Amino acid sequence: MAVKERQSNGELVRLLCMFMIVMHHFIVHALYTDTLGLKVYTWDQQLVLAFHCFIYIGVNCFVLLSGWFSIRLKPRSVLNLWLICLFYAILGFIEIVIGNAVLEKGVDLFSWKYICPVLFPFSNTERWFIVCYVALMLFSPVLNAAIDTFDQRKFRWALILSSVMSIWFGYLWQVEQMNPSGYTTIQFFWLYLIGAYLRRYCSADWLKLHRYHCAGLYVICSILWGVLTMLDAHFGQMPFWYPFTYCNPLVMGASIGFFLFMMSFEFKSRIVNWLSASVLAVYLVQEGLFRYHWLSDYSCQWSSVFKILLVPVLSIGFMLAVLLLDKIRILLMKPVFRFYDGYLEPKISRYN
Repeated sequence: MAVKERQSNGELVRLLCMFMIVMHHFIVHALYTDTLGLKVYTWDQQLVLAFHCFIYIGVNCFVLLSGWFSIRLKPRSVLNLWLICLFYAILGFIEIVIGNAVLEKGVDLFSWKYICPVLFPFSNTERWFIVCYVALMLFSPVLNAAIDTFDQRKFRWALILSSVMSIWFGYLWQVEQMNPSGYTTIQFFWLYLIGAYLRRYCSADWLKLHRYHCAGLYVICSILWGVLTMLDAHFGQMPFWYPFTYCNPLVMGASIGFFLFMMSFEFKSRIVNWLSASVLAVYLVQEGLFRYHWLSDYSCQWSSVFKILLVPVLSIGFMLAVLLLDKIRILLMKPVFRFYDGYLEPKISRYN
């Protein structure tokens, strides 16, 4: 019996989200390190910001996708995520060891400071996305159980109340205990609920009918976000305007518009599905192994036009290299999963 090939629109969204995240990181950490400081005075900085406002939605759309398909927490999925993080944490440690030897720094690499992130890649890490996503994954059975009991009226109230928490208390008043930046577990829970609601009440016919309305929402919100951010940079801090936060209402609107626009296309592609299986590795390598100062040291000699054109080209090349590299990791991990599937999984299933 032939295996049914899954739809690829969600997998393409996953790839595009990571592409946006990679471009965002290259812009703010290497090529235009002052962009997030709101020092937007030169024409090239304004051009970068105008481009940036269309790609800042990557993280939000990535989590919306989890809500759309829903996370089904299983020991195997937790093991898989842990092994991915562990693998690249070990590579990061090896990189530090080599760098320490070459530069003769004399650092005690086997101290708890360096060993702990390798042993506990979920909790002892500076990668905020991993921490929030693990929390979402572990809490997903509770969210799914609640979602299953919701009718449309209850679901809307859940979204209204979570929006009040994130927008009114978090974004507008910057209450630290709520969701002031969007770099929080609350943001991920909120996006998960939104994604689940959109999946339930936005049918395939509705998506096709409103495809370009969704695209318009993405474009309009992104342009408004960019214009207000430029005005804020030129005329000083505007009240209740915090542009580089994922819970910004315009960023949320652009995220939902782009997400629904992409999900309105139905197609199947083995290549897209194959590549998307390794998409998390791109984030782990860029944030754990890549050294931005190598790029920023050279970029100061480049023209503004060259740097702007370089961002997408560099991001595509970087992504393809890591996606292909990760296929080696998958091959190396196969014996682990064979052992799990053949020996551990039957024992664990007895307790379910």
